[in-house]
Amino acid sequence: MYVHFDSSGWNDALTKNAIMNELWIALVVGALIFVYFLYRSGKSVGGPQLVVCSTSHSRFFPVRHSFTYPLLYIFFRIDKPTTSSFFAVDKWRIFHVRSDDYLGAPPCGKTLMEKLRWHLEQHVFRPTERR
Repeated sequence: MYVHFDSSGWNDALTKNAIMNELWIALVVGALIFVYFLYRSGKSVGGPQLVVCSTSHSRFFPVRHSFTYPLLYIFFRIDKPTTSSFFAVDKWRIFHVRSDDYLGAPPCGKTLMEKLRWHLEQHVFRPTERR
């Protein structure tokens, strides 16, 4: 029995997208492992961090189609937001987050942490259910 590997399949755009998706997944998993061990070691990540990544979508039916586009995320601690010359919470900077844009307007404080805590208590666990 003879098996022939045709390398021309590597030129297919869908195959290239699949390979790029695998590489991005490996990169994201590596970054998550790094952050996990950094926090586990007790060291602080510091101020806000910019995270550059991409996302993609593939469809096989009814028509084969796929695309990828870049994203830029800001990674920061919502319990202790810091301000820098490039980033701030509720102050204008090149990269800024407005607390009013996230988590609605629950009957609690205005900070992101207060809103998140309120939503968790209402929808995930009740204060009497805490362990």
